[in-house]
Amino acid sequence: MRSLAITGIALVLAACSGDDTTTDTTAPVPTASDDGGSPPKADAGLRPLGPAQPSGGVLLEADGTLIPFGGVKLDTSSAPSWQGKDVARSLVVLSDGSGGWVLDGFGAIHAFGTAPKITSPIGGVDDVARALVVLSDEQSGYVLDRDGGLHPFGKAPAVMSSWTGKDQARGLDVHLANGAVDGGWILDGFGGVHAFGAATDLGVPPQYKDYDVWTKLHVVEGGAYVIGRWGLIQPLGKPAGIPLTGLPDTKDADIVRDIVPVSA
Repeated sequence: MRSLAITGIALVLAACSGDDTTTDTTAPVPTASDDGGSPPKADAGLRPLGPAQPSGGVLLEADGTLIPFGGVKLDTSSAPSWQGKDVARSLVVLSDGSGGWVLDGFGAIHAFGTAPKITSPIGGVDDVARALVVLSDEQSGYVLDRDGGLHPFGKAPAVMSSWTGKDQARGLDVHLANGAVDGGWILDGFGGVHAFGAATDLGVPPQYKDYDVWTKLHVVEGGAYVIGRWGLIQPLGKPAGIPLTGLPDTKDADIVRDIVPVSA
C-alpha cells in the first residue's frame, strides 16, 4: 500500500486515513476491476517515494499559501495561488513531500510538485467543495461537498453517509480495511464528527454554541486532529507520532483552511 504506515494505522498519502486496527494492514489490496467497483490497486505503476520526512505538517491558507513546518520539505512548484482571495479549501500532501493537491471551493483539484493531475468529480460557479481525500494510487479518492455529499473519483468505491447538513460539512477522512475504503468520518463546522460504514467513534472536539469554527479532520494513530479557524488544533483521543508544533501565529486572521500532519 502506497501510504504512510504507522503501527495499527495507515495514513493514505498525508491525508491521514484511518486503517482498521483489528486487521492485518500488510495484506494485499484487491485488484481494481474495470467497472471501478473495487478499490484501486495500490502497488501498480507508482512513483518511488523519496526519503522519509520528519514529523511535522503543512498549513494551507485561504489564498493557497502553503507553509511547511516541523522540518517538512515540500515541493510547491506549480502550486495554485489566489492572492488576497478566499478560495483554497483542502490539502493533500504526498508522503515524501514531493508535491500534493489543493482543492478549491469551486471543486477543482490543483496538482503541484510531482503529483499527477486529477480531474474533479464536481465543479460549479459557487463555493461548494469542502474537503479532499486522495487514495494511494494517486488518482482515486473523494471530494466532500458543503452539504455532506461524497463524490468518488477514479476507482474509489462509492460510499454512503447517513448524515447531511445544509452547508455544514467541513472535513472528511476515510476508514480503510486492508487498503479498501469501508467507511469514514465527516466533520461539521460545529464540532460533530459523524462516523459511517465501518468507521468507529472518534469523539468530538469542544463545541461552541451556534459558532462555526471547525474545518478539517485528520485521523492518525491513536486518534485524530481536528483543525479549526485561526489555526486551532484539537486532538481527539491520543494522536501519536505527529507533533503539530512550530506553526506560524495566525490568531489575528481567519485564513487557515487546513493543517495536514506528515509523518515518516
